[in-house]
This record gives sequence, structure tokens and C-alpha cells, in this order.
Amino acid sequence: MLLALLAALRGTLCLYQGEELGLEEAQLDLSELRDPFGIAYYPEFPGRDGCRTPIPWRSDAPHAGFTTGTPWLPVPREHFAASVADEEANPASTLHAWRRFAQWRKAHAALRLGTLTRLDLPEPLLGFERRHGDERVVAFFNPSPEPRRVAISDRRILAALEGNGARVAGGEALLPPYGYVFAALETVDMTVAAH
Repeated sequence: MLLALLAALRGTLCLYQGEELGLEEAQLDLSELRDPFGIAYYPEFPGRDGCRTPIPWRSDAPHAGFTTGTPWLPVPREHFAASVADEEANPASTLHAWRRFAQWRKAHAALRLGTLTRLDLPEPLLGFERRHGDERVVAFFNPSPEPRRVAISDRRILAALEGNGARVAGGEALLPPYGYVFAALETVDMTVAAH
């Protein structure tokens, strides 16, 4: 959800390696660090090496298939399960969710080039409309552990990208915990309600 939110905001899209796999920052021991800042200020500031570890390609290979030699930084054991090969094999993986969203974003100029207008929704929901020319896309995000509903009324939904188990049905977005949904709209007037 956070990756989709970030990528749907205005500005240049920039992903850091491993975000497309959902990797968390690695917790490295002092002996494993290479970053001078991390070494100097460990443990208060462990440096940048925790987000610079190698990409895990295969969970069944030494160093997660990154190299046959010794990598500059170790591949944490907890990253093996999110290897590219494992994520490729799982249609519900973060990698496939990211790819679906990237294709959706590429197909909608409103997400790449459009203005952004924040929608007035009750907390904790977030929502905004992106508009470019005649194209309008609305995005709704539920950054909470409870499911939420958002009515998408007074407009026709042309297409929807349902993320993290979210779905659009009968003019309403059903957002699971930490879910998101994008909808390309046809009409100009906009009314939203959430509960």
C-alpha cells in the first residue's frame, strides 16, 4: 500500500532496490558493516548498509543466488523468502502487485502527469484525485488494520485497479486493512463518502 501511495503522488518515481520485493532493511552486526558512518556510530546509527544488501535472486542458492563468490554485504536469511524466483512464482506477491500497479500507472497520464487534489475523507483513510486533460483517476488508501468502505458515487467507473485484496463493487470501494484501490472515472462531478 505504501509503495502504491508513493508512486501515485506527484513527482518523479524512484524505487530503491528491493522495494519491489517488499524487502525490509537488514539488521547487520558491526562486523558485517562496510559503511564508514555506520561503523563510526554503531549501534546508535548503523549506517546505510542495511538497505544496500544484495538482491535475493533464489532462495535455494548460496547468497540467495546473488554471487558464487563472497558478496560485499551479506544477504540476510530473512530476505531469502522474498527472492525474485519465489515472488515470480507467487501471483499474490509484492513483485506482481508492483508490476500491476506500474502498468496501471503507465497507462494513465493522470497518474504520471496530472494535478493532485486531496479528497476529504474521515481518518484514517487517504484519498485524492489525479487529473490530466479529460482523464481522472481517484485513489483511496486504508492505512489501518480495520477494513473500510468508500462510496464512489455520482460517476461512472471506467476501470479499476484493486490492490491488496481491495475491490470495487456497486459504486463502492471495499478496502481491507492496508488496502488501496485506483479507479479511472468518466464524469466530472465527484462525491465521496466513507464509513
